[in-house]
Amino acid sequence: MKYRKSLFSLFTAFLVTACAQATFSVINIPAHLSNKIEVASAVYDSKNSLSLDVYQAKSSVKQPQDVVIFFHGGRWETGTREDYKFMGYKLAEQGFLVVIPDYRKYPNVKFPAFVEDAAHAIAWVDDNIMNTSAFQGESLTVMGHSSGAHIGALALADASYLAALNKAPNIADKFIGLAGPYSFTPEADDLKDMFGPPYNYPNMQVTTFIDGYEPHMYLLHGDADETVKAANYLKLEDAISAKGGKVTVKTYGGVDHTGMLKPFTWVGGNDQILQDVTTFIRQ
Repeated sequence: MKYRKSLFSLFTAFLVTACAQATFSVINIPAHLSNKIEVASAVYDSKNSLSLDVYQAKSSVKQPQDVVIFFHGGRWETGTREDYKFMGYKLAEQGFLVVIPDYRKYPNVKFPAFVEDAAHAIAWVDDNIMNTSAFQGESLTVMGHSSGAHIGALALADASYLAALNKAPNIADKFIGLAGPYSFTPEADDLKDMFGPPYNYPNMQVTTFIDGYEPHMYLLHGDADETVKAANYLKLEDAISAKGGKVTVKTYGGVDHTGMLKPFTWVGGNDQILQDVTTFIRQ
């Protein structure tokens, strides 16, 4: 138990420091050693040189599967799809076909570029996985952690992103947000530059666009999260409920911001999170 707790501390500390890349390498060791999951890569936006990885259990090939698109976090500034192999493998082990895209990041781009990228990735999955004979996608869930949850939720809530690609938000059946900053006002200098000027802030807040027709949104949050405040999911829950939409929320005692990811790694964490996620995708 002491050893496991020390791994928890290592995982949490490194994810918020410059040592994050080394931590991802350790966390992803089991993924590199696994021979049960097939991984393929594809370019989904050649103009911006953006690719995605597709994870599928070998035992599930050519079988009907629920499809999950996962957008990673990193404050809209850091992270790559390769860092999150552990997520692809863990969800594929549960029987899902998993897609993890890269997207452009600040300071190379500013808002709304990364949300536009998310919409492109969702549209690509609809065209190349959900509506092809090569795969048998049964349902499509958009999922994200932290800034990735914000990106995924906004791509679905603000219909203009998918409309620009001749798609509608209802191509996704569900949304799962892990500790997402859905409705906040930028205060840090980098975030002000990223999302500003101030008159533009409403356009980056998911709550601005809620009309009740969004896919069922499942908002998960740890009550020990000091990075993303609970007000974010509470405001989004209220906005969806006020419009008569579908929303489910759940909080986890003693779980912090990075703790929402631990159950998807070999380090382990609150297994109820993984169970709740898989149950929601399947229902």
